[in-house]
Order: sequence, then structure tokens, then C-alpha cells
Amino acid sequence: MGCDAANDTYIRLHSDERGICRIYQMSIDEREWKLWREGEPFPQRFTATISEDGNTITGRWEKAPDGQTWQIDFNSRPPQGHAVALARSS
Repeated sequence: MGCDAANDTYIRLHSDERGICRIYQMSIDEREWKLWREGEPFPQRFTATISEDGNTITGRWEKAPDGQTWQIDFNSRPPQGHAVALARSS
């Protein structure tokens, strides 16, 4: 994850063992975290809610295989007792 402070934008670079590499746009505030990308093979987005105490993030990944109709790819929640640390700008 990275920040372009001059433009107040964030990005996330993703790569995995399948050889997939993607760039996601990102936004985050005290209660919501979003990632999204357009492009092949299909658009994707992640939307998550941050708990009031800041210790739990619950979200879901969605994809639009036809480029328009969104469907849940998978849900995401950290294991019970797993601490989540978020960097907050001051």
C-alpha cells in the first residue's frame, strides 16, 4: 500500500503465486475501507466496515465478470482475536 500525498490518493499493489499482478485504487477513513480496479479480466472491488473500536474489519470482495453486474467473490473477516492496526493520518 502506498500514498501519493500530493494528490491525496492511495494504491495497493497485488501479486500472488498464480502470477497475477494488479493495481487497486484505495480509500480509507475511520469507518470504511475500499479497494477497486477496472480492467481485464474483470472489474473488482472490496468494501469493508471498520468497527467503532477499530479492532475488526469486516468486508467483502466483489467482481463483475460481464463488466457491469456485481456479484460477491468472497467475504472477509479476520480470525477471532486477531488485532488490526490501521495507520491514521494526523
